[in-house]
Amino acid sequence: MPDLVPDTLTRVVAVAQTKSSLHAVVSVLSVEDYGDRSLILLRLRSASHSSQPTDVGPGSPRLFGLVASDDLGRRYEVGAPIALERDDGFWRATLTLTPSLDPSARSLTIEFSGLGTWTVDDRGSSGVRDPEVSEPWKFEVVLAGERPGGRT
Repeated sequence: MPDLVPDTLTRVVAVAQTKSSLHAVVSVLSVEDYGDRSLILLRLRSASHSSQPTDVGPGSPRLFGLVASDDLGRRYEVGAPIALERDDGFWRATLTLTPSLDPSARSLTIEFSGLGTWTVDDRGSSGVRDPEVSEPWKFEVVLAGERPGGRT
């Protein structure tokens, strides 16, 4: 099994973007780039998630339909969360992105089509219920060049 966090950090891009609906809030905090993969750090909350779960399991959030691509046309595979923990009423999630970001890319688009609640039925089958997002949410991340506010 690979290390959860690679040891060669090459860059961190602050994103600080939030999307919300009546029942859900998702923030992309940052993208960390390593030699063999990247990590996307998220903060999320949904009205249907358990208010005080103690660990990952029924009642915890699940993002689905995740897609990531850059301005060069490269598509990245977005893995399941490698970390999911509670943080002051919100959930923090860390997702893997492979391969690592292309150093020539100037922007990254992260999109997902749903946010739901992980459930387990009486037979032990798990799934996602109560989608909170009715249309895809898209986050545009500036990787290089002009940043919002005129900073580079």
